[in-house]
Amino acid sequence: YTFAGWTVSGTSDVKSSAFTWKYTENKTFTAKWTACSYTVAYDANGGTGTTTSSSHTYDVSKALTSNGFTRSGYVFLGWSTDKSATSASYTNGASVKNLTSTCGGTVTLYAIWKQCKAGYYCPGDNTEVKCIAGSYSAAGASSCTACSAGKTSAEGSTSSSACQTCPKGTFNP
Repeated sequence: YTFAGWTVSGTSDVKSSAFTWKYTENKTFTAKWTACSYTVAYDANGGTGTTTSSSHTYDVSKALTSNGFTRSGYVFLGWSTDKSATSASYTNGASVKNLTSTCGGTVTLYAIWKQCKAGYYCPGDNTEVKCIAGSYSAAGASSCTACSAGKTSAEGSTSSSACQTCPKGTFNP
């Protein structure tokens, strides 16, 4: 908070911090405080795209800006003030308050990413999708790779070695 001046009993006027009182009767002076505002900036932390900074006021809850970043082969977990974090402190769009007490300060929140696991692909829209039968993927894949012609694999396969010759009577073009 910052000091905004004084209010005098019986009035709604705010007097500056330095003023002269000319009267002799008793009055009550009350300090007037103004809540500070601060900015939350968002860092893609290896991702691409934009997420607009948001303005917040001390002691007032407000939702974080929704994530606008993507990262191929990764899933967005949320936000952290620690760039190296492996788990998020704040979920996407979480309501926060008092991230800093510095008037006019800026808090940077870093996107926290989890690499897409093997047998799945992450197309860049913050989802993780299991590879269908007849395809495979390594960890961090942005798409599944089809087995070569005449071969198939189980759903969620993790390498080309999972691709086996199609059983007799089946076909994989």
